[in-house]
Amino acid sequence: MNLEALPKYYSPKSPKLSDDAPATGSGGLTITDVMAAQGMVQSKAPLGFALFLAKVGVQDPQFAIEGL
Repeated sequence: MNLEALPKYYSPKSPKLSDDAPATGSGGLTITDVMAAQGMVQSKAPLGFALFLAKVGVQDPQFAIEGL
C-alpha cells in the first residue's frame, strides 16, 4: 500500500452502506487492515506520519509542528 492512497480512507467518495456480507475471496485491503498499518507506522515514526497527515490535509499541522 502506498501512503498516497491513505487519504481516501478518511474521506471516501461513496460510503458502502449495505447489509450484504463481504466477499471472502477479496484480495483488497479492508479498513481494518489500513487502520492497523497506520497504527504500526504511527508507533514507529510518529513525527513523519504526523507531517504526512498534515501535508495531505487530514490532520491539523499544529500537532506536527509541536513534534519538531
